[in-house]
Amino acid sequence: MLLRAQRSLADFLRTEMARRDITSTYELGRRIGVSQGTAWRLLSSSRVPREETLVKIAGTFGVDITDVREMAERPAGEIDHFRLPPEADQLDNRERDAVVEMIWVILAARAERRVTR
Repeated sequence: MLLRAQRSLADFLRTEMARRDITSTYELGRRIGVSQGTAWRLLSSSRVPREETLVKIAGTFGVDITDVREMAERPAGEIDHFRLPPEADQLDNRERDAVVEMIWVILAARAERRVTR
């Protein structure tokens, strides 16, 4: 399979849907093992998929997880989950919300760059 020729994870999923006669986000989600909303977000590239979702996609469609990560523009190697330093426990709720919001802004900007390519 020529995975590297795929432009994005969404393109790959659309190709697989056509190959396997999957006609709805509900059916795509059911096959992968995610919600219909998650399937829709995968097809619209509106969020960076979680590692667990990428693993499910690789297993469902019989492709290497490294290829799936690459299509999703995630690091190709093993994932070290992002952890805040222990000192972050000193932040109050407002400060924590600000950190989370910054993360969402960064991820949204990354998704927007993918859409405009």
